Amino acid sequence: MNMNRLVMNALAPLEKPIHYVTAVNEDNEYIIINEFNTGAALIADDEEQTSNQIVQLDIFSNGNFLDLVEQTMHLMKQAGFVRTYEAPGEFDEDMKRFRKTIRFAYLNETI
Repeated sequence: MNMNRLVMNALAPLEKPIHYVTAVNEDNEYIIINEFNTGAALIADDEEQTSNQIVQLDIFSNGNFLDLVEQTMHLMKQAGFVRTYEAPGEFDEDMKRFRKTIRFAYLNETI
């Protein structure tokens, strides 16, 4: 399963730029995807039956991003993701933007 495509499709209604791993972006708001961790969630007869995939989203904005964060969380939940981590929002001095990091898990049956 292509995790990046799954996340991009889930977040398409936001109509915000979405990038993989890094971005040099002048947009006011954008999201960066990073597949954080993938591993077996269930093994039977020495075969992986279910994988647990973790994706990290970094949401960047020049201003208040609370609505974007709320919409992102709603869309990810609709797509079958479960939030596993959420950092407090912060202002990134190097990027001169606000940043919110959220991690989501996705269980994928490989049978």
